[in-house]
Amino acid sequence: MANSFPSDGSPGDFCVDLREVYYRVASSGFELRIEQFQIPFREKVALTGPSGTGKTTLLGLISGRITPLEGRIGIAGQSLGEMSQPERERFRLRHIGIVFQEFRLIDYLNVAENIALKSRLPGSSFVQVQEQVEEIAERLRLTHLLRRHPRQLSQGERQRAAIGRAIFGQPELILADEPTGNLDANTAAQSLDFLFQAVESAGSTLLLVTHDTSLLPRFDRHIELHALLKPSDLPV
Repeated sequence: MANSFPSDGSPGDFCVDLREVYYRVASSGFELRIEQFQIPFREKVALTGPSGTGKTTLLGLISGRITPLEGRIGIAGQSLGEMSQPERERFRLRHIGIVFQEFRLIDYLNVAENIALKSRLPGSSFVQVQEQVEEIAERLRLTHLLRRHPRQLSQGERQRAAIGRAIFGQPELILADEPTGNLDANTAAQSLDFLFQAVESAGSTLLLVTHDTSLLPRFDRHIELHALLKPSDLPV
């Protein structure tokens, strides 16, 4: 397992701690440079910015699904850069939950199996998994849908199932990429209510990408991606 991420004298403990991160896609010339970005534990942060500026890329870097060319990324005190790829994958499964805009539920699994997807990790007890799935389902009002498959669900129900999967195991960090983007206004508001309740119950940190400025007052903090970029990376 990786060593603890150095604090460099920064006050407090951070769930997310990025320092001098640089990422580039050679084929398109896209670049992303983040000098410093920190999120304390349990904080709920909204991230906004124009399309194509790197919000989804930033989530990919924080989750360990994308590797930066330079810099350090610390999650819950652990340095992703000091982990091998298998170690990063195991770390992500245990410590990070992700909610995608398009849900990404597995069609051939029912709702209960989708929620418990992370339980396939070694050391998971069947009884503990079942109890946690039932608890999450009750909280998200999915109990009557546990045996159904994604194709049998409404958009809002799919989103709640995706939230359930993300919070399974009470991860320290939950990342959400436009989780209400495919939902109507009422369903979006309900889904965000469920997400916030789940995050608070699990004691997780939340970083959510959104274009919907009406949601921003509900967060502890709102960050515009351009505020994180070095001046040389701002569009001309």
